[in-house]
Amino acid sequence: MRNITWVILRGGLGNQLFQYYAGLKHSLINKSRLYIDVNHIHEDLNGLRHYELNNFKLPLDGSGLIHEVIGNSDIENNFFQFFKRKIIGNTSCVHPSVPTLNEIIPTRKLESAIFDGYFQNANLYDYLLLDPGLLPRLNPLAEFEIIQSDFERTCAITVRLKDYLKFPKVFGDFPLDYYEKAVNEMIYRFNISKFDLYSDDVKLAQTLLAPIIAPEIELRPISTNNALNDFVNISKYKYKIIANSSFSWWAAFINPNAIVYYMDPWLLQPLNQQLGLSSWRKVERNFTL
Repeated sequence: MRNITWVILRGGLGNQLFQYYAGLKHSLINKSRLYIDVNHIHEDLNGLRHYELNNFKLPLDGSGLIHEVIGNSDIENNFFQFFKRKIIGNTSCVHPSVPTLNEIIPTRKLESAIFDGYFQNANLYDYLLLDPGLLPRLNPLAEFEIIQSDFERTCAITVRLKDYLKFPKVFGDFPLDYYEKAVNEMIYRFNISKFDLYSDDVKLAQTLLAPIIAPEIELRPISTNNALNDFVNISKYKYKIIANSSFSWWAAFINPNAIVYYMDPWLLQPLNQQLGLSSWRKVERNFTL
């Protein structure tokens, strides 16, 4: 029977992409059939999360077939229950207990696995840099709006505030020092004077950043009221200062020619997860719990 890779999706758009591509790598290595289990997304954020990968055209799995999304009606089918028992009997990859590349991607060939977690480790995704054709492409049916901006001479700043409120022990305090250093680097190294601000609370983010923005610098809040709009637009900028969020990471990652500043450490727990690419520019942050 063909080996399979079972990915349990959780969280928002960025985390779903991390989970999908961790599973895809395993599927390509082992030539297995990739199944995407969407039944647990509602368990996060009081049930407000939903399946967002349908906004993208995603690559083929290791069996040469399109991945299959498993919904509630499918999961009750005995056929899929059999597959789940088969996977659990082999390898179970659960974040964060398996943080290294070799532990997340089993080294033995022809192995089935179940992925349950977030898998935020840049080393997992370097294979996409070697084959950009595997990167997510927008689904032609997805509805989004491109804003009016000079994507070549304006810097996108992303601020994700809800994570700091929900997970203070993981994210620490708001890293104003990081944003100040990164903004100054953009000004003096690249002569950037215009910044577009994207956030899950753009008014509060603008207030928090106000002390570090000189009067001659333009900080324009962008309010699209749509996460996919933000994601697509952020990806288009040549210059980016990203938040320590999976959403920001992917919006930067899918544009390999961008100049990207990111904070280190990315998270406080676990510390130093290797989230920055070698081509990105690291800015050390100070933090307190």
